[in-house]
Amino acid sequence: MARRLSYSAELAGLDTYYEQVLAWDAADARRAILSVAGMPAVFVGTGGTMAAARLAAQLHERMGGQLARVMTPLEFARLSETARCGVVLFSAGLKHPDALITLERLTTSRYRPAVAVTLRDPAELDDMTEDVSLVGLPSLSFKEGFLATTSVISMMACLIKVYLGDDALPQDLPWPQVDTQFEAERLMILTTPDLAAVGTDLETRLNELGLAAVQVADYRNFAHGRHVGLARNSQQTTVIGLSAPPLDGLADATMNAFPETIRSVRWPSKHEWPINNIELTLASMQLVAFMSETAGVEASRPGAPEFGRRLYHLGIRRLVPPAQDGPIDRKLAALAAGSSEKAREMYRSAYSAWLADLGSRTFKGLVLDYDGTICSNNRRTELPAPEIQNELLRLLGGGVHVGVASGRGKSLHRDMRAWVPKALWGRLVLGLYNGGVLLRLDEDLPIGLANPNEVMLEVESRIRQLPLSDVISVEARSVQVTVIINPDASARPGKLAELIADAMNTESTLPVGVVSSGHSIDVVPLDSSKRSVIERLDPSGRVDVLVVGDRGDHGGNDFELLSAVPWSLTVDRCSADPTRCWFLGYDGSSGPNLLARYFQAFTVADGGFVVKWPAR
Repeated sequence: MARRLSYSAELAGLDTYYEQVLAWDAADARRAILSVAGMPAVFVGTGGTMAAARLAAQLHERMGGQLARVMTPLEFARLSETARCGVVLFSAGLKHPDALITLERLTTSRYRPAVAVTLRDPAELDDMTEDVSLVGLPSLSFKEGFLATTSVISMMACLIKVYLGDDALPQDLPWPQVDTQFEAERLMILTTPDLAAVGTDLETRLNELGLAAVQVADYRNFAHGRHVGLARNSQQTTVIGLSAPPLDGLADATMNAFPETIRSVRWPSKHEWPINNIELTLASMQLVAFMSETAGVEASRPGAPEFGRRLYHLGIRRLVPPAQDGPIDRKLAALAAGSSEKAREMYRSAYSAWLADLGSRTFKGLVLDYDGTICSNNRRTELPAPEIQNELLRLLGGGVHVGVASGRGKSLHRDMRAWVPKALWGRLVLGLYNGGVLLRLDEDLPIGLANPNEVMLEVESRIRQLPLSDVISVEARSVQVTVIINPDASARPGKLAELIADAMNTESTLPVGVVSSGHSIDVVPLDSSKRSVIERLDPSGRVDVLVVGDRGDHGGNDFELLSAVPWSLTVDRCSADPTRCWFLGYDGSSGPNLLARYFQAFTVADGGFVVKWPAR
């Protein structure tokens, strides 16, 4: 069993642990965390890791150019899933009920990409993290005490390594040279925005131990009235002023305005951002060491009251239901016009009529998107889950004609042959390269697909001249040019797709279209469409075909497919059209998990199937 160190011993061991951080290979973590970098994101902190979450949000905004929000697990549990964003969870052990309910929601929700950062061995969590990327930081040889200390420094340093590169960290821990030996009944912590994580850390430590009552404010928010409270309690209060360039002048002007009766301590940083956050967080830890020793409190084992233990282990799953995110909410989010009662009622009425019509039909054909629908985007190199395979074989065996429409090519042809029995190959139609190549699974791939024609060569040339060409890989074929953002880049697929679309119309317009998936951008001839799979299954146009995809919003690579027929379902993003492309989930399921629920509602009969929703 891992031993627990005293608080002072844990601080003394930080230099040795920091050597592990410097040697840590950040490549996998960089791929996972930077997958979130090109979009708005939520950073969830649990207890002491809230300071790391705040620093991560700042790095995200500066390096990724996207807004970020810091949340507690409770805030995240009540966040409506109509918001589209990536999520990163910070938890040293991923064992606390608050961390587990957050992880559970990430596993079943539509927040993608989803990442969990922990000091726990990721191998222990494989069964709990479907579609969630795990980042394992250097492990501890001891059990961390009551206050998160080594884990906080680890997360901050590793985040800097991820976002700014291995050379961004100093070779030694930046121990501060500021006054950390004083007592105070009350503390007012004034901070600049760049050092907000330090204020969070100090407030957490002192309040959790009860060593001082702490307030945190930035310099200008303090000036809007908190100075009155400070003046009334000046005999019991000490002000700590955190500062670093370029806002040293603001800190000086603010604290120079204080009368001599107000006790104040300056903590100026000697390092640039974001290293100054590590430096002054170490000061925070040292102040707590001094104050706890003076008060006779062992900071690593302060002794929790019995009611506190009950609160810490409180089973919150039944007490904190997730925010509702059903079919109507998804349509309102796609409409992006607020949630007026008139619009909600319109969608309710349309949904009721559409669902009744869906249940009245017998479908002879089924067309499915692949990545994000049949298999998860995080595991697209793997075969579909056994339950998905079994359901598709049930439908094929029952006489249903099935089509799979995908931006993939030969890899999908190979993978489908790996698990579909050869006797059923003739009933399965593939629309490869976004419908550019149509064939049955029992047919071989055409020759010459790897040889791009003149138009595709021009597409490739224009893409390689774009500003982001150094962070992408480009593969040109005769029927499609595929662009994949490098794993360690902070570009956003949707924005890159817009840039590529603009490039296709410079000087002379090329006869191509641009579609975006969760992991790539495809440029295809105008006559290529996933809709062609529907036409292949039903040349007469008189047979009912059900369609399922995951990117049904305008600009998504399933938009045309899911708008082609009224009977279309999405397992993630939907369009605002009330007559089709409905998301039917209620319980947080999405992607392949929701597809499995859809399959449970399909009853095979007479060479077709009927849909009875909700599934039993």
